[in-house]
Amino acid sequence: MAEREPALREILAIDIDPTRLSKVAENLRRGGLSAALRVADAAQPAAWWDGVPFERILLDAPCSGLGVIRRHPDIRLRKFPANMEKLPQLQGRLLQAAWSMLARGGRLVYVTCTFARSENHDVLAAFLQFAADAEIVPSARWSGWPGFGHGDELGRQILPGQAGADGFYYAAVDKR
Repeated sequence: MAEREPALREILAIDIDPTRLSKVAENLRRGGLSAALRVADAAQPAAWWDGVPFERILLDAPCSGLGVIRRHPDIRLRKFPANMEKLPQLQGRLLQAAWSMLARGGRLVYVTCTFARSENHDVLAAFLQFAADAEIVPSARWSGWPGFGHGDELGRQILPGQAGADGFYYAAVDKR
């Protein structure tokens, strides 16, 4: 987002995990980019958000990580079905919270590093049933995106190994 949206007034990166946030800081430094960093729970914006709506939100939702299994085969040993079944509810809460902070005319991009439909398409489909002001942006209209993977009516799914990439899902939603 820092590369593709240089006109944004400010970029704020939040994560509930300080270790993950330090990796964000490393990536920003490596890319010669900057952003404000804050350890916070995105699902609880009242605890940290100043009430000024965001023009863009990138929600890199916590997920099962099944899309990176070729590089991290130990995922099979660390992920349990009972824990994975809870992920769509968490993703839905994060999506609702992020949506509440998005300005009218803004865009939210939802991404995960999994190929589990229940964490991708199904989370977005459930969200859209209740967000009357949401409009999916077809991936064909995303300027600069390579179009890897398989598109559906909500987003694009890249499977592990396609185009030499990890498994990844992305979708864009505009707020009317």
